[in-house]
Amino acid sequence: MANLNRQAISRMERDWSGLPESPKPPTPHHRLLTDLNIVGTGSLCQLFSTLATPLAWRRFFSNVLNSDGATVRIDRQGAVAALMPALDHRQRLYLATAEIRSDGRVEDQLLHWATAKEHAPKIPPRWSVVGLTVASVVTLAAVAVAGVPVTVLGGVLIVNLIVNLIYLPQIHQALEALERSGTTLRRYERMIDIVLTGAVDEPYLSQLLSPFYGTTPATTEIRRLQRLVNFADLRRSGMVYLLLQPFTMWSFHVFSGLLKWQQRVGHKIFVWMEALTEYELLATLAGLHYDNPGWCFPTIKVGHTDIQAIGLGHPLIADGVRVNNDITLGRTQPLLFITGSNMSGKSTLLRALGINILLAQMGGAVCAQRLVMPPVTLATCFNVQDALVAGRSFFMAELLCIRTAIDTLESARYVEGQQLVFLFDEILRGTNSLDRRIAVEMIIRRLLAADAIGIIATHDLELANKQPLRRRSQLMHFEDQIQIVKGKVLLQFDYRLREGIATTSNALMLLKAVGIDTTKER
Repeated sequence: MANLNRQAISRMERDWSGLPESPKPPTPHHRLLTDLNIVGTGSLCQLFSTLATPLAWRRFFSNVLNSDGATVRIDRQGAVAALMPALDHRQRLYLATAEIRSDGRVEDQLLHWATAKEHAPKIPPRWSVVGLTVASVVTLAAVAVAGVPVTVLGGVLIVNLIVNLIYLPQIHQALEALERSGTTLRRYERMIDIVLTGAVDEPYLSQLLSPFYGTTPATTEIRRLQRLVNFADLRRSGMVYLLLQPFTMWSFHVFSGLLKWQQRVGHKIFVWMEALTEYELLATLAGLHYDNPGWCFPTIKVGHTDIQAIGLGHPLIADGVRVNNDITLGRTQPLLFITGSNMSGKSTLLRALGINILLAQMGGAVCAQRLVMPPVTLATCFNVQDALVAGRSFFMAELLCIRTAIDTLESARYVEGQQLVFLFDEILRGTNSLDRRIAVEMIIRRLLAADAIGIIATHDLELANKQPLRRRSQLMHFEDQIQIVKGKVLLQFDYRLREGIATTSNALMLLKAVGIDTTKER
């Protein structure tokens, strides 16, 4: 519990060194992962570090990487709000899930076993196994009590041994897989207990947890499975098993019981695991809101086309450091050009909007006083790198990034009820200024023709003030102040978004600040 509380403090203070590393994403090269700091140090994954089970992480990445207008989860907001004050319940849940950490392979095996039929080897009919068992026991009793010749018992045992030699290796192999699956499911039993005993009265949660109830509760079925797994484990008991198996056909009966359990309950396991991973994600979203009570639930309006954010901040920046701003994007002026000096806050603002859109569509609270938005399909182009091995230049990498963004947006253009949004940071830096301005204008025209809205951050003041684009765009900027104190260059930023184009630049002063004297000549 002490470690849990320390991590909670680290999350609130954004002390990333005190939090677990982010897990590996299923698609490591997805644009959103690097552009919006989803993975790595100081990432959204670390802010979600109370997620523990591999299936819950998969759900998180699926929600983030497939976030579009068709996957908005407004229905989660009520559940997140209901779970937010349940601190003790959420902490107990986390302690239980922390014991289940794995790479996900055992969960995959469990889900595969629960529904697959190919696990079951061909075995003699149950009536024949029961008959052999009865014959062995009755003959043994007859030898002991009635003086029946031992040769009769020997004949029965020979038949049993032949059946064992033919079928037992396959059964033992199948039992290994069944035991692993049973053990995995047993590890989730405590999590189910905690979820059900601490259940909050909320419609979405009630519907989510309904599969765990019924004629036979899920926990009862799991305990039945565990008993069968314990019976199967008897085959490791050495001499006891060697004496027991020929007479009772023990493993045949246990295997038959496990198959019956699988046929009766197996199809429910997938539903149980889906519900548990959803609940774990909801609890994490609730914990994030609890740690950040100043955040709000967004208003998501289907058919709405504008994004209106008041007091929008970057979720990965601590409260005492974060500076919030207001943003409005819409069809009237669908393009927002943001200019400003180096380090003035342009990229941070783009990421703030992008991450908050993801949080909103996931069903969580957002880092803002108020956020009204439509369902969104989001495309970004920030962190572009060349690829020496692939023979790809920086400029070509930029073009491919923009191509991906355009394809993402245009593929969703005719999906009803959602808005296309792009966030571009200093695009097409890999070419000369003239070609760049022409190319950027062509790209923007194509995006606006698809009814997309978006933000472009740039140092290029002429690009931002280009007349054909100017008519459909807002111009805003960040400022900086430069002071020279005792020969040292001091840069000050307030990170406040202002109207108009930037009137200052700091590149030359930054040269001096890092010790490059521009006044000296060779």
